[in-house]
Amino acid sequence: VAFAWKRSTADRSALRRYIDALAAADPLSLGRDEQFAFWANLYNAATLHVVLDAYPVTSIRQIKPVLFALGPWKKDLVGVSGVDLSLDAIEQDILRKGWRDPRVHYSVNCASISCPNLPLRAWRGAGLSPALDAAARAYVNHPRGVRFAGEALSSRRSTSGTRPTSAARTQPSSATWAASRRSRCASA
Repeated sequence: VAFAWKRSTADRSALRRYIDALAAADPLSLGRDEQFAFWANLYNAATLHVVLDAYPVTSIRQIKPVLFALGPWKKDLVGVSGVDLSLDAIEQDILRKGWRDPRVHYSVNCASISCPNLPLRAWRGAGLSPALDAAARAYVNHPRGVRFAGEALSSRRSTSGTRPTSAARTQPSSATWAASRRSRCASA
């Protein structure tokens, strides 16, 4: 897939336009599930863009914006409503903290072989929960996610976490990102 995208200037331009369109949107104007889809789609598209820009690489960890970086995750890659964001900020600060849903892991693909599949289509707010459940099942039922070695069960990555409580589900939408946006704008 990366090779086909690398050869297609039109596809890479379309990806850049998609990222720019997401960056120009206001996620606070979206419903809660649509916001989740927005952030997961932005993460996945930005990750794909980073890998394609560095292609050929055998591992995303080879992409080092600074000398001792372990990969591109901490580098600010995209601005949304005036806030520069890294892949790490989108996944950890916005998705994981904002939703407190272990299925976040199955919605984003960090371009590592141990990651869940990159969906064939962008996430959508409508039908998000069943789609996340299906992504989780696909990952844990694949040897890349969970496997048996004799009697022992092993997993490549922890899938621990908590399902959102009713209090977490009723938090203001994208509250973490909005707070970051306010504090960064106030300090400018």
